[in-house]
Amino acid sequence: MKFLILALILLSTTMGYKEMQQKNGHDILRDLESGDSSVYVLFFYVEGASGSELAQKNTDYENSLKAQVLDKNENFLYKKVDAKNKDYEELVVKCEIVTAQLEKSPSILMIQNKKGVWIHGP
Repeated sequence: MKFLILALILLSTTMGYKEMQQKNGHDILRDLESGDSSVYVLFFYVEGASGSELAQKNTDYENSLKAQVLDKNENFLYKKVDAKNKDYEELVVKCEIVTAQLEKSPSILMIQNKKGVWIHGP
């Protein structure tokens, strides 16, 4: 039993980041605008057709982001946002996302204390 508890503790601490649970852009914006010290990482993308270059690029970029950044930072809050999903329209508009650019590659927004940086492109 002690081994199982230890294994669960180790697993939970090695997972790194936390997935944001918000289901719409309004709720995400409310958190971003609160100005707290959390680091928010938003992965904006548009869905590529199965097997397409875009779908592969989205997968590769997200996997790299997780391996190189998120898995190493347990306090980061992460959300993958489909920019064409109407539930996130308010967030996409407020962040001035150009969905045509996301049809080439995803964009990443990192925000802390209402200040952010964009990462886009290869």
